[in-house]
Amino acid sequence: MTNETHIHYDLLGRQIQVGQGVVFAYGSGLAVGLVTKLNPKMVQIRKIPQGRYNTKPFNKYPQDITVISEADLTMYLLRKGT
Repeated sequence: MTNETHIHYDLLGRQIQVGQGVVFAYGSGLAVGLVTKLNPKMVQIRKIPQGRYNTKPFNKYPQDITVISEADLTMYLLRKGT
């Protein structure tokens, strides 16, 4: 198996990279998470802030997420008080 990197693009056409903040559909609303891994077809995301029951990362298709800026992610974390 080769050590290749996978390139994915979000809903708005921006490139997704490991460590970026993203917004995605979760339940009946929206959630914020961090990209932890790029799989061949999907993106692995860890939801933040992590609650008591959602500690495992999960996969979403790239077209189902949107990358957010670091400033927006910081403001979200400050407002949530994690």
